[in-house]
Amino acid sequence: MKEDRWPALVTGFIQAAEEEGWRNLQDKNGVFEDGYFPISVANEDGRRESAATGYLTLEVRARPNLNILGEPQVERILFSGTRVTGVRVHRRGEIFDIQANEVIVSSGSLHSPALLLRSAIGPAAELAECGVDVVAHRAGVGKHLMEYFGLNFGCYMKPQYRLPADLRSSQYAGVRWSSGLEGCPAGDMYLVPTNKSAWHDIGKRLGILMM
Repeated sequence: MKEDRWPALVTGFIQAAEEEGWRNLQDKNGVFEDGYFPISVANEDGRRESAATGYLTLEVRARPNLNILGEPQVERILFSGTRVTGVRVHRRGEIFDIQANEVIVSSGSLHSPALLLRSAIGPAAELAECGVDVVAHRAGVGKHLMEYFGLNFGCYMKPQYRLPADLRSSQYAGVRWSSGLEGCPAGDMYLVPTNKSAWHDIGKRLGILMM
């Protein structure tokens, strides 16, 4: 969204960032440095855009080489030796194999490692303890998953600073910087103003600086 449409709380936040000397990165996903930026959101016309609504258009769904299965659970990846040949699927009480020349695992941060471990890909010693014949030793599978730590600072917003009724998203810009603490990577700190703390009348009056 263009900056002239940002709520006043966000505008004031960015003005303060500029006064403190932060650089405008324009694209936080394109420039991995310290600075401020507009937040990328998957919204169109005020509605959340999922991968399905964004890419699986009617034209795409009509392709003869595309088959979309609802409600599946992939049990495991199938192999011939160490070459992937497909997946085994559970769906509505039926179990069947789908053969493929290429398989892309894209099941999220929790289900992707679980699927790989079920498919005998992971730390060899731990898989062997569970009686699994290892296909590929990958020590990092299922490791180092962590949630970020957050600290919120609440603030009462005067009416002119609140989220306008025609805007749905509550976050539009943020600042990223490096703490410099030992063991922490660059860009480990993130601060974003949130123009609504909850979806009720009190929440509409309370802003948050989320760090």
